[in-house]
Amino acid sequence: MRLVWSQEARRALLQIREETTQEASEDRANTVIECIRERALQLLYAPRIGRRVEPELRDDLRVIPVRPRWMYYRIRPDMIEIVSIKHYRQEDALRAE
Repeated sequence: MRLVWSQEARRALLQIREETTQEASEDRANTVIECIRERALQLLYAPRIGRRVEPELRDDLRVIPVRPRWMYYRIRPDMIEIVSIKHYRQEDALRAE
């Protein structure tokens, strides 16, 4: 099993890094990004820890908290795909996609 980051998820990481650096510091930004990456790596050992997002509509999409954000992912036969990372205030935005 391998971990794959979508383009959207990679863009989100860059945006989180930039925003955190501006709001706090580069050290804090590095800590936040490392926390997100560690949480993603946990999925390789326990891929079903996240809850399903609207299972009646999207059985393939799951989400786990990385406060104050949500990490959306899919379980594929040979990989875990990190789809997106959204601030909790943006949660409904991904469901509409």
